[in-house]
Amino acid sequence: MHRLVLSLLLSLLASLPTAALADDFDATLQAAQRYLLLYSATGDERFLKRLERLDEAFQGQVAEQHNGETLQDIWSLYGETVAQVESGYEQSGPALRKALAQALEVSALLQEFRLQPGAAPGDATLAANLQRLALLQAKRANHRLLGEDTDTLREAIADLQQTIETQFAALPASVEGEAMRARWRYLRLTERPAGTLLYPFNAQVEYLLEKLGENGEA
Repeated sequence: MHRLVLSLLLSLLASLPTAALADDFDATLQAAQRYLLLYSATGDERFLKRLERLDEAFQGQVAEQHNGETLQDIWSLYGETVAQVESGYEQSGPALRKALAQALEVSALLQEFRLQPGAAPGDATLAANLQRLALLQAKRANHRLLGEDTDTLREAIADLQQTIETQFAALPASVEGEAMRARWRYLRLTERPAGTLLYPFNAQVEYLLEKLGENGEA
């Protein structure tokens, strides 16, 4: 990504109100990052299709924002960089690494803009922590491309897992609560020393997020 473009986008974001977006918007942005990372790790175009389906949710979430046009412009730029990742995947190596870095830079602009007024980590909901865990696992699957330190990622994941474990334990002793705790246990089984089994892991995360939303516990 050209420095000039990033500088212009950052200057635009700096002039916008810091508490403009809802939690749903944050979830959409994290899902957009996660699907991109899952695609770059697997080459499975189904993840790109899921990313594309986020567009409708995104447009609805920014439709009433007075800064919606700016957000849409940045989202459009993100879409362009995602297309570059798809092209880079076919070439692999440096091309994919560069394209992925550019896409994540643009995504980070939206993410940082949303997270500035966000809750402290200790106050995050169970759903928010699950979203964060899924994103960290997707980053871990791409650690070679991203140049991420695996030990740092592993520690962050372990800390977050402990927090989530406590939050699941605090759910009501109901049929729904027990079912979600069982799903969490299934999710943990997808984590292997050689790396997380991304397909079943992502499926469990999405199931849990949907159920938490239905029960009003997101």
